[in-house]
Amino acid sequence: MQFLERVLLNRICLCGEADHEWPLAAGRVTRLVGAVTDITEAKERETENRALIARQAASIEVLKTISASPDDPQPVFDLIARHARALCGASHADVTEYDGTLLHLRARDGFSAAAGGSVERLFPRPASQDSIHSRVVLSGRIVHFRDIDEHLWTDSALHALTQQMGSKSLLGVPLLRDGRAIGSILLRQSEPGGFDDSEVALVESFAEQAVIAIASATTLRELRARTAELAARNTEFGERIEQQIATIDVLKIMSEASGDPQPVFDLIVRRAHMLCGSVKVGLFAFDGEKLQLKATDGLDQASRDDYARHFQSIPPDPVSMNGRAIL
Repeated sequence: MQFLERVLLNRICLCGEADHEWPLAAGRVTRLVGAVTDITEAKERETENRALIARQAASIEVLKTISASPDDPQPVFDLIARHARALCGASHADVTEYDGTLLHLRARDGFSAAAGGSVERLFPRPASQDSIHSRVVLSGRIVHFRDIDEHLWTDSALHALTQQMGSKSLLGVPLLRDGRAIGSILLRQSEPGGFDDSEVALVESFAEQAVIAIASATTLRELRARTAELAARNTEFGERIEQQIATIDVLKIMSEASGDPQPVFDLIVRRAHMLCGSVKVGLFAFDGEKLQLKATDGLDQASRDDYARHFQSIPPDPVSMNGRAIL
C-alpha cells in the first residue's frame, strides 16, 4: 500500500497541478503544494554558459601565450589549433601562414602520424584555387563547405587526403591584417552539416589573435633589427670620433715637438694599440734600404730590447710581416 501511495504522489509531481488533495489514510500526507517546472531551458542555458566560459578561458590563454612569447608565434599557432579543434568539436585543425606567394603550414592538431605526414608534404605550396586554404587567403573571406561531397575538387591529392581523414565538412577562416590575408585556420568535421554561427565566431576570434601574434613577432624582429643597426652606427660613429681625436693628438704633438719625431712615433703606437685592440704594436721606418724599429707598445722592456736588436738596420725580406708589407 505504501509503495502505491508513493507512486501516486510521484505521478502528481510529474502530471498534476500545484495544489491538489488526495484522500489517503489518516495521519499521512494528503496535500501536495508546489509547482511543476520544465528544466530543459535552464539546462540549455547552463550548457551555453559553460561553453562561453570555456571559450573565454581559451582566448585568455592564447593572449597570455602571445605576451609570454612576443617574438615567436609558434606556441600561439599550436594553442589555437588545439583549442579551435576542441571547442568546435572538429576532427582536425590546421593553421597556415601566407607570405604573399606560398602557404606555409604552421600548426596542426588531431592528425594521425600518417595523415600529418601527408599534410606536411603538401607545404609549402603556392596559393591557387585548388585548396580551401588557398581560397581563403586569395579571397580574404570565410569558406564553409557543409558537405564536401558536393564540392568539385581540382586537386586529386587533396581530395584523396580529405577522404582518407574522413572529413565531411570544412570551415576556413582568414587571418586578416590591414585587410590582407596573411594566413588561415581550417577546421574539419567528420559529419556533414558544418559549423554553427557561434563556432564560426570563435574561430574568427582565434584568427584575430593569431594575427596579433604574427604582428607582435614581426614588430619585435623589426625593432631588434633597427636597434642592432642603430647600435652598429653608434659604434662606427664612436670609432670615427676616437680616430679623429687620436689624429688631432698626433698633430698636436707634431707641432709641439718640431724636429723630433720620437714623441709622435710613441703616440702613434699607443693610439693604434688602443683603437685596434691589438696585443702588441711596433712602428718601423724604412730608409729605402733597411728597416729600423722606432717605437713599440704592449711589450715589456726586455722584449722590446730583443725586438729592437733583431730589427736594427736590416733589409726587408718576405719572412717578416714588416718586410713583406714594405716589399
